[in-house]
Amino acid sequence: MQSSVRLNDAVICEVLNKNFRKDGFVFLQGFLNAGIIKLLTVNVEKFINEKVKEMPPEKIYYEDLANKSSLKQLQEVFRYAPFFNDMMFGSDFEKLASILLADEVKGKK
Repeated sequence: MQSSVRLNDAVICEVLNKNFRKDGFVFLQGFLNAGIIKLLTVNVEKFINEKVKEMPPEKIYYEDLANKSSLKQLQEVFRYAPFFNDMMFGSDFEKLASILLADEVKGKK
């Protein structure tokens, strides 16, 4: 999954980090294109339908425990699906987090 944003450009990285420190967020036009968004959507839906039932209950959070359609958070999905492992480690998401935090990042949850 490659972004069209040039995350290897030192000037761009410096501006991103500066803006993040100033505002607490950045807006990256084109970081996720329609194809990537579709791929993410398909994989999230597939994960929810096929993998959530295999996860330990302490990794799954619902707004209402009695209502399984109220799913609000899943932890460590990268442990259960290669797609999310690739997204968590060595991806543009990880690179962007390192740029914004001006430090090496280590995915945990």
